[in-house]
Amino acid sequence: MNFVAPLFLYALSAIAIPIILHLVELRRAKRVLFTNVSFIKEVKNITSKHRRLKQLLILLARISFIIFLVLVFAQPYLPANSTIDNARDYKIYIDNSLSMQNESKEANRNLLDQAVSHSQRILSNLSASNRINIQDNFRRTNSYTDYTAIKAKNYLADLKLSANTKNFPALLAGFSVGTPKPYNAFIYSDFQRNTFHLNYIADLAQAPNDYYLVHLKGNATYNAFVDSIYLEDEFVRLNANNKIRVRIRNSGTDNVEGSNVKFFIGEQQVSALSVSIPAKQTKTVDLVYRLTDTALKPCRIVLQDYPIDFDNTYYFTLQASAQINVVDVAENRNAPTTRVFTNEPLFKYQVVSPQQFNYTLLKETDLVILNAVTQLTPAFAENLEEYVRGGGNVAFIPANTGNANSYATFFQRLGLNNIRYQPIAGTTAPVPVELAALDVNNPFFTNIFEANATKMKMPGAAPVLSWNRSSADILKYRNGGNFLSEFRKGTGKVYLFSTPLQEEFTDFPNHAIFVPIMYKMAMQSYKQKQEVAYTLGGAVIQYPVSNNNSKEVIKLVRDSLAFIPEQQVKDGVANLVVPDDLNEAGFYKLQVGNTDLTTVALNYNKKESELDTYSLTDLKNMVGDAKNIKVLDASDEIGIKNLVAQDNLGTQLWKYCLILCLIFALTEILLIRFM
Repeated sequence: MNFVAPLFLYALSAIAIPIILHLVELRRAKRVLFTNVSFIKEVKNITSKHRRLKQLLILLARISFIIFLVLVFAQPYLPANSTIDNARDYKIYIDNSLSMQNESKEANRNLLDQAVSHSQRILSNLSASNRINIQDNFRRTNSYTDYTAIKAKNYLADLKLSANTKNFPALLAGFSVGTPKPYNAFIYSDFQRNTFHLNYIADLAQAPNDYYLVHLKGNATYNAFVDSIYLEDEFVRLNANNKIRVRIRNSGTDNVEGSNVKFFIGEQQVSALSVSIPAKQTKTVDLVYRLTDTALKPCRIVLQDYPIDFDNTYYFTLQASAQINVVDVAENRNAPTTRVFTNEPLFKYQVVSPQQFNYTLLKETDLVILNAVTQLTPAFAENLEEYVRGGGNVAFIPANTGNANSYATFFQRLGLNNIRYQPIAGTTAPVPVELAALDVNNPFFTNIFEANATKMKMPGAAPVLSWNRSSADILKYRNGGNFLSEFRKGTGKVYLFSTPLQEEFTDFPNHAIFVPIMYKMAMQSYKQKQEVAYTLGGAVIQYPVSNNNSKEVIKLVRDSLAFIPEQQVKDGVANLVVPDDLNEAGFYKLQVGNTDLTTVALNYNKKESELDTYSLTDLKNMVGDAKNIKVLDASDEIGIKNLVAQDNLGTQLWKYCLILCLIFALTEILLIRFM
């Protein structure tokens, strides 16, 4: 038998106190005063042997009381006889991801607080010789630090929720750093289904360590959050009513009833509504807004939702679009496209001949229209190839008298294979083929045509180009051929027409669908400098920078905090990786030196908003017969505490000493009263 606190055994010297009292009591005569024999109390005839026995038993009861009281404080235990190595290290992982904000069954605290409190009680049962390693989501690398129990408790007391997450392989790698000997690991988590997988159990079962999966269950049965937002029209018009679509998801098993949704531009609330969302479903709402200037606007969607509220605010930015630059490369300045763009202030439109075309225009052009150009020089084709692969957009309208070799070279450079050019001989009258009805479900036609547009009479065209495959078909002939298709190359697009836009070949330029299709093509070519929102945790921010700033360090700044992301500048675009230690959603400024480039919006990963977790039963079924893995319920604190104490110290005897201490105190009282 061993003792946790053997120094308390010196208190056994207190046994002398009842012995001394007993000896003094034996030598002192007791005097009884009375005035009348009538008051003499009748007493039993007690022999001296009986009296001595009683006093001896009382003395033994008192001595035993003191002995076992001292043992309670000395905490005796029997060393463990199990296969568990008491000299093992202890590893504790606290999942402090944002989903742990869920309300605990215990009043007035969340799952993270419950996990911290629970683990601190476990630390109280470890001996001073145990080495303790704490892992959490702040530690993205395989850092390794040993703590004493006191320091470990202090570290846990300061633990906060983190937007970072740590996958299970990284956690096990962190556990393995340091001494290679086996260890005991406690893993506290709510075990979300989208982060914890069945194959992780197989990895644990093969390890020579003991793992305790401590399951934490939250009370929340619903959680509303903004899943995503998207603009109804990529082109944001100035001083006009624009619409934004907001997808709100309920990840819980109960319905969300009457959640308030507020839309803020800057500090001004511009819209509000109330939504109800069924369990496990998504609802899309439309919000209207108007921008009166071209400055970038920080915006928020704020939901009313409790108790999980870290995802109640979605941050994004809006900016009125600048003019779309369209360059029409045409040999004929009276081409039909000149009538489309010249009278619309949304577009900055210019017509140039192939001979006058300046390649520097490509840097600031959103859409290049090759309008019946008969000859494409190698230099021209090469520059257009770089332009498309770098994100530019080209609309190719063939000429009936084009140079077949230059066309073939151009298509080949862009990787447009199997494009067949078959011009119509001058002596042959073009025979138009009617176009098939519009497919209003085609994403290209979103917000352009309504369902009844399928009933309109379509134009006809005589094709000189034909192809079989494309990235997306926009307009087709009734016989199945392609009239207008989209090809994606690099980050750019090529829109390919099958016919010249001349009256003898097609009446498409005079049809009602001509203008909206050309507008849509140009508006899809417009590129915002940045996305409306980004996600924390490794997201890549792309932002164009000037040559003057290409070698400068770009920072992400919020208030007094500054982060330097991993960055690379290529082709005038800075690619910035959001740092892992940046874990708070909100608005951040991109700065070069003290100069602000722009403001970006960062939001939490939506995985942490999901409430779909494994239950205690699910985990036990997953573990199965694995002997080195135990699934524990965090609400059973006493059971886990005793388990740790027994594994670490063996069988503790202090409870039995306390019981015996009370028994001997009661025995003394009974001996004095009844014997």
